[in-house]
Amino acid sequence: MAESAPPTSYDLIYNVQEWGMLGNNRFGDCYESAFEHLRMSKAMSGRSPVHKALYRAGFRPPHTPYTEEIYWEYGHSIGETGAQPDKGTSASTFATFALKHK
Repeated sequence: MAESAPPTSYDLIYNVQEWGMLGNNRFGDCYESAFEHLRMSKAMSGRSPVHKALYRAGFRPPHTPYTEEIYWEYGHSIGETGAQPDKGTSASTFATFALKHK
C-alpha cells in the first residue's frame, strides 16, 4: 500500500486571536510560554467546538500569572532559590518537567 504524501501546509494557529507574551517579556520563560501556546493551539485543533468558541470569545486558560507560576515551579524543581527564580530554562530538563505537569 502506497503512503500518502504529507500535506503541503498545516494550520497550527487554529484562529487563536491573542497568543499573549505569557510573561516572556519579563522573565526567561520562553519554554514555558511555548508549552502554554501549544496547549492553546491544541485546544483549538478541532477536538472541541466548545474550546473553539471559548478561545474565540477571548477566554484563555493559559495566562501570564499561571505561566509564570510554572516557570518558578520549574526553577525550584532544579534547585533554584527565591520566590521567583529567573535563571532561564533548559530544553532538556524542561521537557521532563513538562511531561510530569501536562
